[in-house]
Amino acid sequence: MPSNPPVLEVPTNITPQQAQQLAFGMNNPAGGYKVTSLIGLYLTAPYLHDGGVAASASALKQNQQDGQFVVANPEQLGMAGTLMQNILPDPEASLRLLVDRKLREAMVAANQANPDLQKSNVDGRGHAYWVDAKAGFTTQEQTDLIQFLLSLDDQPEILPSSR
Repeated sequence: MPSNPPVLEVPTNITPQQAQQLAFGMNNPAGGYKVTSLIGLYLTAPYLHDGGVAASASALKQNQQDGQFVVANPEQLGMAGTLMQNILPDPEASLRLLVDRKLREAMVAANQANPDLQKSNVDGRGHAYWVDAKAGFTTQEQTDLIQFLLSLDDQPEILPSSR
C-alpha cells in the first residue's frame, strides 16, 4: 500500500443494531448467517457465492421479435469471459444472468468449460429463484427489478435525479 492511502468513509449507522446482531448471530446460541447487503449492488459484480455470475456490457442483446434478452457474445460470459479476460463485469447484464434461467445456463457452461474455474469450483450455478418468462414475468418486469436493485444506495431519501 502507498504510505498515505485515501481513506473512504463507510457508513455504519444505516443498519439498526438489532438487525446487525441478528445477521451475525449475536446473542443467539444457534448462530446466524451474514447476508450480503443489496446497497451498492451496482459496484459489486460479479455476483453469487462463488463470484461466477458475470457478463460484459456487450454479452447480451434484446431480441427485436419478442423483446427477450439473448446471448450476443458468448465469449464474454461468466468469469471466463470477463475478469479472466481483463473485462469488467457489467452489473446490469450480470444481474440479468442471475435471474434468467436460459441466460444463466449459457454462463454456467462458459464457466464449466474453463479448467481453472473447475478446479476452484466457480461455475455460477447457485440459487434457483427466477424472474423470467417461465416463472411468469415479462422482460419489462425483469428489467424493472434489475433497475431497482441497481438503484439501492445508502441515501434512499435522495432521488438519483437530484444528486
